[in-house]
Amino acid sequence: AHLQNKFPSACQQSEDGRFGSKFVTVVVSGNEKNELDYVAYQVSQQGMDLEAAEGILEYTTAPEKIRVALSTPERYVPAIFYQNVSEFGNSVTHSAGEGSPYFPVDYLIVSVNGPTFPQQADPVLRMGFPVENRILQPQNEAALRSLLQSPDNKAFRPTGQLKVVSDFHFLVYLACRHSTWFPLDDPACPHGLPTLCRAVATRDAAAASAFLQTPTWLSFATAVAGVDPDGGGDVAMGGMGGGASSRPEFGTMAAAAASRPSTSSGGSSAAGASTSMFREEVQQLVNMGFDQSRAVEMLEITHGNVELAIEMLSQ
Repeated sequence: AHLQNKFPSACQQSEDGRFGSKFVTVVVSGNEKNELDYVAYQVSQQGMDLEAAEGILEYTTAPEKIRVALSTPERYVPAIFYQNVSEFGNSVTHSAGEGSPYFPVDYLIVSVNGPTFPQQADPVLRMGFPVENRILQPQNEAALRSLLQSPDNKAFRPTGQLKVVSDFHFLVYLACRHSTWFPLDDPACPHGLPTLCRAVATRDAAAASAFLQTPTWLSFATAVAGVDPDGGGDVAMGGMGGGASSRPEFGTMAAAAASRPSTSSGGSSAAGASTSMFREEVQQLVNMGFDQSRAVEMLEITHGNVELAIEMLSQ
């Protein structure tokens, strides 16, 4: 109440030009799920007026109650009335005065939780990429490569790709270190960072996936693929080294297609090797009614992930 009175809100309709306050008290604590809980509240206008009128309210050791000061020969303190519902459902009026100078503090508290602090958080941005200016986990091309190798970053999973790029520190890293690849000053540029940020802000999975298929991103992914993942600092992004067949997909359709086995002269032996590698997974998909050759192909793309293979085969 004291801080709300100290920081009042401007109000043209009020005689003194001030009314209420935007000051909010937020209590942050943990819950049984090991998550953070936020409880926000304000003191009501009546509570602010009582605090401003010094000498009416007194401190007490009971946090759930407020004590009303008793009248003295020098100062008269009026009784404060409040109502509650009795056990019989009747409205009962009580007086906080001479006989019982306490009343519940809840009568002066206004909850402002509302939609401000959702019960089930669904943030737009996540944080998995290394934070800026950290010595033990630096932001470098190796960390970028690790992020882009996420199982969610697949060209056939736009929602997963949106999840990968919706990383605050990843976007900051692109803006600070790779603005030559992804310009910042052209909102209409299809490979500009504003385009990617717009897709993230609007949760547009199709737009985010389209950004990852632009020629600029494909070139960028090719350069990143040539970085030594064990390197401690930034490595000059060069060629792919082992050729197209060893190139990580990084969510691009071109690399995903290049990583598939050839169906020409050596195709049968490659398919046989894949069938042998994923024998149990292939049999599981065949038992579910899927074509064996298609099952092998999807398992190769998903690196043996049966759930993703089922998702692709069902489309």
